[in-house]
Amino acid sequence: MKPLKVLFYIAATLLIVLVGLSLMNVAGLAYPVEGVSMQPIMYTGYLAFVHPVNISQLRINQTVVYYNPFFKELVIHRVYTIFSNGIYVKGANAITNPNPDLNYTSHTPLLVTQGMIKGEVYFAVPYIGYMLLWPNNYIIIIFFIIVALLVSFSSSGQKDKRAREMADGKRKDEEGPASIDITLIVDPKPY
Repeated sequence: MKPLKVLFYIAATLLIVLVGLSLMNVAGLAYPVEGVSMQPIMYTGYLAFVHPVNISQLRINQTVVYYNPFFKELVIHRVYTIFSNGIYVKGANAITNPNPDLNYTSHTPLLVTQGMIKGEVYFAVPYIGYMLLWPNNYIIIIFFIIVALLVSFSSSGQKDKRAREMADGKRKDEEGPASIDITLIVDPKPY
């Protein structure tokens, strides 16, 4: 296989994976892990896949994704304490997260309610989350599209050149059916 064709297939595959992961992220089905609070369970670059969960179904130490209104971002942490109207959560890393997440206005543990929970993490895949953590993710998608277009145009340009050469009769030896000149020799004397 030619190197340009291989490059095209690699770029196209990465583009499809990146677009698929971005769509899963937008749909709320997968979130990249960033930071140290969940180590040693999950590290930066993991991609956590979640499914919707009711707060009454949660148990201690299950991992959830929730919206933290103080940081205005999604956080992946473990259930620490369960109440009838919500849960306390904290990271798995005892050094960086020795206490439950805080409500920064009252300086008490943050009560995570059903409306804040995006889902329960049911598995996480290492390294794939880096594709969603890269800054300017859309620039990367555009880059892969440009590479794919350049590769496809360069290979189609080579095909057009070969077709022109075939029409001019310059490349009979490489492509197309072989022609054989047959000369019949007829003896004018009958036997």
